Amino acid sequence: MSSKKSTGRGKSEPESTARSNRAEDEEPDTSLPGITSATAEQSPVTSDAEPSNADHAEPVERVRASVRGRRQVTLPESVAKVLGVAEGDDLEFTIDESGTITVRGWTSIPTDQRWFWTSEWQAGEAEADQQIANGEVSRGFTSAAEMFVDIDNDDEDV
Repeated sequence: MSSKKSTGRGKSEPESTARSNRAEDEEPDTSLPGITSATAEQSPVTSDAEPSNADHAEPVERVRASVRGRRQVTLPESVAKVLGVAEGDDLEFTIDESGTITVRGWTSIPTDQRWFWTSEWQAGEAEADQQIANGEVSRGFTSAAEMFVDIDNDDEDV
């Protein structure tokens, strides 16, 4: 018994024919350079000549996902882990001039915490991290008085 697939035109065709006809009927999306439309059933054509990735790092892993109704995509677990996202999180998509799409996990910052992410504050955080890495930190104190004595001693060194 051969497999049949509906073409959406009120008739059935063998599955392989239905796939190729649907692919021929669809117009490629040429609104962005380097982006063409494809159905989830189409498989990529492989050849010895791989696309040039001169400007991009070679992939460590390659995974695929299908687009469902309302353009919904379930991220493969490995992708979600690398992005650091879970259900309900936001994603940011950036499309460059060549049509390459970059996906990043997106976190909104509450307005009352925006100060922490200013360039000035982040520079101070980087300086503190460097001081910690260099061992330029004070020991713990058992009292406020002990801390002030240490601060006074530091002022004398300057």
